Amino acid sequence: MAFVKIISVSESMLDKVRAYINTLEEHHKKVSFAQEYEEFIRRYNLGSHG
Repeated sequence: MAFVKIISVSESMLDKVRAYINTLEEHHKKVSFAQEYEEFIRRYNLGSHG
C-alpha cells in the first residue's frame, strides 16, 4: 500500500506556485526531482510521520 502526502497551498502563493510549475522542466535539468523532494521533506520536517 502506498502512502500519499497531500500538501496545500495558500491562495496568496498561487502565482508563485504556477510560475514554479511552468518552469519545472528547465529547473529539473539542474536539480533532480528526487533531490528536490528530499530537500522539501527535510525542510518541512515531513519525513517521520506515520
